[in-house]
Amino acid sequence: MAFSLVAAAACSREVRKDATPPIAPDAVASAVREAAREDPAAGLELSPAEQIALRGFQVNVQFAHVAEHRLDCLAADAEAARIFLRKGEDGEYEPKQPGDKLIQPDLARTLHAIGERGPDAFYKGRVARSIVDSLASRGGIVSLDDLARVQVRERRPLESTYRGHRIVTMPLPSSGGFIVSALLNVLEREQPRAGGYRPERFLHAMIETEKRLYAVRQRLGDPAFNPGSTPRIQVIGNAIETNMNRLEQSANAYISDGNPAVVAKPTGSPTTTAKK
Repeated sequence: MAFSLVAAAACSREVRKDATPPIAPDAVASAVREAAREDPAAGLELSPAEQIALRGFQVNVQFAHVAEHRLDCLAADAEAARIFLRKGEDGEYEPKQPGDKLIQPDLARTLHAIGERGPDAFYKGRVARSIVDSLASRGGIVSLDDLARVQVRERRPLESTYRGHRIVTMPLPSSGGFIVSALLNVLEREQPRAGGYRPERFLHAMIETEKRLYAVRQRLGDPAFNPGSTPRIQVIGNAIETNMNRLEQSANAYISDGNPAVVAKPTGSPTTTAKK
């Protein structure tokens, strides 16, 4: 895990100073503890993943394509290049090819430590120092104290419906769940199969809604530090839906007057066009 962070940092043009400490190890351990309440036999079993990392696995075509795409940034970092690339006949790093093995003994040791000592093996000690030193060498400011203070918070998920289906998704501070729910609310009145494959009207509604949703993300945030964020998402969602209704009504009126189906956009936004 720690060395996956090295690769991620290597492939970033600039390491953000406000990078969030990784929560996955603690979150997984928390989920395991919750499962153990119902099944005492449940436990944090990492040995299969540890063995895969230690013995390696053959990379596939998708891995090779991604490595080719990120070759420059991977090759620019000695540790990332050592792990994820191979040396060609000319001595230069090149992408691993399908069938090549990806072996990660450092990752195996990290997983083994977590399996033995739990999340503290990741957030304190050798692995934590490795993460902090790696990020610091690239201008990051994540500290040992930041890692030691990582804490899982349980939040009530967002719930909505779409064409009779119950949707349960991520709450804030992740904005993805809100965006998906609000987008589906707007698209529910559209017909995704009307007009053949990828109908223009449906795509138009989806694109315009997504643009508006992404534009308002900055008004959200972590409820722990941005009070009122959670109730605000319902207000924003309703406003987006109302805005799209008005946009649709204006477009329909414009087209009914014999004009081409070009939908006017707010100032500064590109115009989306659709054939009549």
